[in-house]
Amino acid sequence: MRSSRWVVASVVLLGCARAPAAALVLTPAMRAPPAHVPVLSLVDAPELPEAPAPVGCGADGWTTYGHDAARTSASGACLRPPLAARWRFDPPHAPGRREATAAHAIVDGDVVYVEGTLGDAPALWKLDARTGAAAWTFDSRADIPHRMWPTLAPRTVAMVDDGIFFVDPETGKNRGRALDAWGESLTDGERMFVMNTWQADGDPPYVGAFDLDAHPLWKRDRMRHARGYRPPDVGGVAMAGGVLVHASNQAQRGAHVAAFDAVSGVRRWSVDTTPESAPSIGDGRVLMVERWTAAKVDRLVARSLQTGEVVWARELARARGPAPVIAGPLAIVHGEQGVLAFDRATGEPAWSAPIARTTPGTQGVTTLAAALGSGTLVVCAGGRVHVLRLTDGSIAWSGSPAPGAKGVDSPVVSGGALYLVADGAVVRMVADAE
Repeated sequence: MRSSRWVVASVVLLGCARAPAAALVLTPAMRAPPAHVPVLSLVDAPELPEAPAPVGCGADGWTTYGHDAARTSASGACLRPPLAARWRFDPPHAPGRREATAAHAIVDGDVVYVEGTLGDAPALWKLDARTGAAAWTFDSRADIPHRMWPTLAPRTVAMVDDGIFFVDPETGKNRGRALDAWGESLTDGERMFVMNTWQADGDPPYVGAFDLDAHPLWKRDRMRHARGYRPPDVGGVAMAGGVLVHASNQAQRGAHVAAFDAVSGVRRWSVDTTPESAPSIGDGRVLMVERWTAAKVDRLVARSLQTGEVVWARELARARGPAPVIAGPLAIVHGEQGVLAFDRATGEPAWSAPIARTTPGTQGVTTLAAALGSGTLVVCAGGRVHVLRLTDGSIAWSGSPAPGAKGVDSPVVSGGALYLVADGAVVRMVADAE
């Protein structure tokens, strides 16, 4: 593909397994890419084959940050534009409390779980996916919300936001709490894995595992006292093949990426680098935006899930925050240059779309979601939603989820519907003909 295809258009589109006996700690020589590993720029890239044609429609849910434990941000759903809003959920205010807002939604069949705030407290709501009607409200009664994504597991909906809450999905009652924790969560169906990124009165930062009754199993990467230190809002956890990857951005206090056996917590490898996004995993590779020591630019980096070694790295402008999308053969990020798609095997550019990211470059505020069944990619920017074709990045449809919408983010695609957050409310969008 010629470099001209990477020039941002002058017209800006606004709007929306098993653990080894000992851990492998990489040497300084292993941390940098070996001589045979390409560290690539966006100039004079070769022509690439198009992405494969869409596959059949799937009915999988979107039950955690990034859709799944690997954080692919891609479901098997089909999304058929043009789209129209079917319902809008504005969280109801509580008497004597400040306004309630929604931050993220996850979907499982006919049920939607919404994380947000009720006054100053992190909260959860259970909704009917068909109507948007609320079945219950969980008020954490905590007071420092960071608006983290919830995770649905057997018997529980977990929220790690000013505590670790295991909420019964049927009753909305909390079954367990750990004091003062903020971060990502995911599940393998038997355990819940959580990441604590900040210390108030509870534990310093760590990554750990709990059983589904909220009993701790193990904790690793535990820092010493870190009270009062607020780290950058990037990094995260991802899991595949029984390996849990922890990307910790604690700046001078310990920026690194490490991998652990998910069951035992035994460390497999660790690499000194500065994560600038959450990680995602596909085909045995960890994908993440990183800033290397003394580097002046960020890189999209592919590392081996088994060893942590660099497979390829691609220089790019700021595309920090959310985990890279894994959609078939593509790795996709959203940054200042727009939407950039790369070949996951080689790091070569595939296509670009000049829709600049307008949301902050933080881990939890996502703007991309892939619907593999229809071969489409949802892109949120400003107050608009764009649906792109995964084959070449061209726009199939563009519109707004609500009249006068100013901020749209956190898209989720499940069951032929798009769920997103527009100005603090959850909106469900479906094909206009439905």
